[in-house]
Amino acid sequence: MAIVVSYGLCSAFGVFYGPVHSILPFLLLGIGIDDMFVIVQCWTNLNKEEMKRSLPVRIGITMKHAGVSITITSVTDFAAFAVGATTVLPSLRSFCIYSAVGILATYIFQASFFVAWLTLDQKRIEGHRDGIIPCFVHQNWKPSSLSRIEPLQLFFSRVLAKYLFKWPAKVFILVLAAFLLGINTWGSVLMRQEFNPLWFIPTSTYLSQYFSVIESHYPDNGQMASIYIQTTNLSSNLDRLDALLDTVRNETKIVSQVDDWFGGFKEFTAKRHAVDWTNQSMTDEKFSTYLKNYLFTQKGAKFRRNFKFQDPLQCRSAIAPPISITNIDFVFRPFSGREEHIPAMRRIKDIAEDFSQQFGSQVFASARIFSSWETDEVIMEELYRNLAIAMVCVFITTFILIANLFACVLVLLCVVLTLVCVNGTMHFWGLTIDTVSCINLVLAIGLEVICHYTTLNQEVTLLGNDILSVEANEDHEFHLDMSDDTSASSSDDEQIDKLEALQLIVYNFLTTILLLIISSQQVRGMATLKMISIRLKSVKNIQKITQSMKMVSAAKYTKAERELKLARPYGIGAQEFYKKAEVKDEEGEKGQLIIAISSDRGLCGAVHSSIGRIVKTDIAANPNTKVVIVGDKVRNILQRLYAKNIAMVVTEVGRKPAVFGDAALIAQSIINSGIEFSKGKILFNAFRTVVSFRTTEMPLYSQNAVANASKLPVYDSLDSDVIQSYTEFSLASLLFYSMKENATSEQSSRMTAMDNASKNAGEMIDKLTMTFNRTRQAVITRELIEIISATFAL
Repeated sequence: MAIVVSYGLCSAFGVFYGPVHSILPFLLLGIGIDDMFVIVQCWTNLNKEEMKRSLPVRIGITMKHAGVSITITSVTDFAAFAVGATTVLPSLRSFCIYSAVGILATYIFQASFFVAWLTLDQKRIEGHRDGIIPCFVHQNWKPSSLSRIEPLQLFFSRVLAKYLFKWPAKVFILVLAAFLLGINTWGSVLMRQEFNPLWFIPTSTYLSQYFSVIESHYPDNGQMASIYIQTTNLSSNLDRLDALLDTVRNETKIVSQVDDWFGGFKEFTAKRHAVDWTNQSMTDEKFSTYLKNYLFTQKGAKFRRNFKFQDPLQCRSAIAPPISITNIDFVFRPFSGREEHIPAMRRIKDIAEDFSQQFGSQVFASARIFSSWETDEVIMEELYRNLAIAMVCVFITTFILIANLFACVLVLLCVVLTLVCVNGTMHFWGLTIDTVSCINLVLAIGLEVICHYTTLNQEVTLLGNDILSVEANEDHEFHLDMSDDTSASSSDDEQIDKLEALQLIVYNFLTTILLLIISSQQVRGMATLKMISIRLKSVKNIQKITQSMKMVSAAKYTKAERELKLARPYGIGAQEFYKKAEVKDEEGEKGQLIIAISSDRGLCGAVHSSIGRIVKTDIAANPNTKVVIVGDKVRNILQRLYAKNIAMVVTEVGRKPAVFGDAALIAQSIINSGIEFSKGKILFNAFRTVVSFRTTEMPLYSQNAVANASKLPVYDSLDSDVIQSYTEFSLASLLFYSMKENATSEQSSRMTAMDNASKNAGEMIDKLTMTFNRTRQAVITRELIEIISATFAL
């Protein structure tokens, strides 16, 4: 019920729920069981005179002692987590809010709901009514002697009591405690701070394996980042842009590579338009014209993604549209830890902030890794701040409710020492300070307050109304010095009372350790019912998406296949001309030209990767190879290693069916680019059947190769103008034919891939449903066992 209240109220007020919140039920379970144990223990500690009173009076006497205990622990825990809610870390703040509300709800339900049922159950017991069938009354029923045996109580009273209070045992305990404190203090000093989001990904998943392979094969690659410049008047700030680039390049200790467009733009304008860059000034009209021309060149095409224009950038337009924002990409050097990457991030942000004032507009740095690095930057300060404030709240709250300075100092000291031991053990266990460990340390404060104060309250309840001091005489007997100056020697009953307090220590200690272990494991990928249901729901949604995409691809495939039949004569006719004229490749070292046909859309199997694989092989065999890419997918494959070989990229391909005008525009751009080659070919996927295609190479010849063909004189009236016109037309025809073949292969492959994905999703849904049912049965069985065991224990 407390979990429902916590989740319901916090969700109603818009507090987000994250993966770390899955440990909250274990926290409330431990606190609830502890409160219940305290109430039941105070009930069993009633003496014979008190047991003769009426049931309401006995419950009142029980809550007189137990109510104070659970109130202090609940209020203290509530204060500790309420302080944690003031942190700047969103996940820790949200968890603390959920925990504070849950602890308050647990306290209310324990003091009302549980006590009410305890009263009803005691009334049933005194009426000799059956536990399963309350209407049945037992006559002369007496509990069996076996049910009255408490193994844990026997262990403390008959085994541990013989050795625990003797001076060798005391010396051993003190030495052991000092040794553990020293070791864990050393571990706390060595505790390092590191946060890696990849730790939250289960190691068996494909994504985790992907990052492992990338880290092992590319250990020297740093993190990519960008500096964004938001300005509408970039032409008047070119000198500041150049200064910004020089500043970033000079940071050689933190930056390994700068991939900027401005250097190539300056070379292009100086060579093509004879621009003098000594004064680094240019009118808006010239800058827009030159920039548009540069972005459609061999070297400048890859930088189109670095600009956000107010209107779409078009090849046919004379000038580029106004710029909304542009960015400069760079790569950090590999860093070993927070001592290196936090100063590097601060330095880049300082540079961006300095130039923001010079530009008169917003300049900022951004990277995906900054989210983790910014967490590393503030998490240590937030951890120490939250722990310090939480312990101050523990001390103040305990002092107000207990009104005993010595007891408050004792509780606070035990909390500090326990926190040191938990932190040191985390270090030796291989954990680091991150958002999860911060939550666990705040959690440890709350659990330890419960442990120490419950033990203190139990000792006061059993042995007196004030704090007791224990002294041992030479005969190894115990004397209790009471606050009213009376003294008495320790009897067997008093030793048992003392051991009952020790029993509480062991119980709460084991509960604390168990809950901390459970909470650490829960955030590391352990499957729970909620996680399985979330994954099951996501897989079902994916199946709906893949089925819809299959239907869309089937309709597009039918249309593409129909248009392919009409486009094949263009490609076949052009190839037949080359064969009959016996056109051959030019002799010379002009290099090779490859036109790779792909598209901007994915989820179609190996359609794009097969093209990219062949292009990589050809570039490795002949480095003097230029590639014209039709579609973004192959560009993404080649961009990392072979960016210098990319001559031109044509985007916005595959969204609509290609027409001959598109192919003619691409052919005109290739011819006007001035790319010279002695050997060329077009790579595309030729359609065969619905489930298969063949990666095909189609020869491509330059105008000189056609003019020098041996059997070209067979055709009459072929002058240079006719040959040039036909070369352009044949290139457009071959491109149109190959684009249609590739589009049909892409749609059929996407339809097949989506069909297979839908089938795989169906199989996964069946497996997850079975896993969910088994896990739910296991949870129900475990809860029944715990309830039955607790009933027998009571």
